[in-house]
Amino acid sequence: MSLSLTSEVLRSIGENLELRGIKTFIIRCEEDSFAVDGGYQSPPAPMPVSLYYSANDIRELERKARERNDYLSATRSFIYLPEILSSIASYVQDKEASLLTISNIESTEAISVIDIEYQTLQGDRISDRLMNSTVYELCVREHKRRARRQKLTDDRFTRFTSLQARFGQVSNFL
Repeated sequence: MSLSLTSEVLRSIGENLELRGIKTFIIRCEEDSFAVDGGYQSPPAPMPVSLYYSANDIRELERKARERNDYLSATRSFIYLPEILSSIASYVQDKEASLLTISNIESTEAISVIDIEYQTLQGDRISDRLMNSTVYELCVREHKRRARRQKLTDDRFTRFTSLQARFGQVSNFL
């Protein structure tokens, strides 16, 4: 079974890495899983932890996150690892490419760097180095996208509820 890359998949992996206290990482997207080499110290640091996420693991992480209501937590700062990974997934999807790796091992205390490698539909392998400002811009763009999608959902719900209220009121008169 092939595991397709979505922003929700990388958000789930980011949530799990944060819960585990992983600060340094290399994420490799494989055909049917994600492999992570990580470390507990900020980069550059040794990476003694290896994690593997299959499709079943991702579904379980998403289920547990819903139970904890992590996706709706308002106590977080705007830019955090799940948001960053989700935004990078959207960035690569917008290019209609396949993500190969994400890494923050070149970061320092002063400068946050995320290196990504992806493959285009034409088979070209491209590497991008995303600095603080670029990561921030990607996160803002993704946040706005989610807000627009949420607004559409809310508008639909509001309209439906208004109809229910109207029909409920009409039925009370009958």
